[in-house]
Amino acid sequence: MAECQQIRRSNQKTVIMLSGGIDSTVLLHDVARKSSIPPVALHFSGFATTRETSAARAIAEKIGAEFVHVDVKSFVRACIPERTRPRKSDGRLVYGNSVVLSMSIAFAVARDIPRVAVGLNADDALAFTENRPEFIEQFRDGLELSGVNCRLLAPYHSWPKVKVLRRGAELGVDLGSTFSCMTPTRDLHDGTCASCLDRQAAFKAADISDPTQYANGTLGC
Repeated sequence: MAECQQIRRSNQKTVIMLSGGIDSTVLLHDVARKSSIPPVALHFSGFATTRETSAARAIAEKIGAEFVHVDVKSFVRACIPERTRPRKSDGRLVYGNSVVLSMSIAFAVARDIPRVAVGLNADDALAFTENRPEFIEQFRDGLELSGVNCRLLAPYHSWPKVKVLRRGAELGVDLGSTFSCMTPTRDLHDGTCASCLDRQAAFKAADISDPTQYANGTLGC
């Protein structure tokens, strides 16, 4: 919680790792609302679908954040060639989050931006090893050892996704504009992949009406 209070009070420029999903979008709005300096929205494509990129761009532009798009598709293909990739794969790589986190920090250091913020939540920490608090601490230790002027913030890391959703509603974020489907249909959330099911469950648990349009006709709750 203290980290969240810090990020809201600061007027320093911040790089936000913006996927286009709910957590990073809420974080982008949270930082933008409390800072006189527009944040930089750094988006990595190639791991998921192009629909995610268009959503991230629109979200950043709507609040006046600088949008920087980095395509890592060739890297993903080198790691997982098309011929060996499972059908309907979302392109996720083991240690992939750590790759983009390192790139984000390098970007911030090169731009002389003192902070990088990532919208990890407590559910993420349980799901993937590289999202755990102790793993993130290793990155912070690395920054300290390198002597660079950059801090890594994860202000929602102790929050369940439900709390992030409620924070988004409190800020008036257009949650329906976010995108996090692994296998979209007609540029819509398919309503059946793991990300869609998690999304639906989070809205239901938060007791917030789900504004998402699902291709399979699933109704928001």
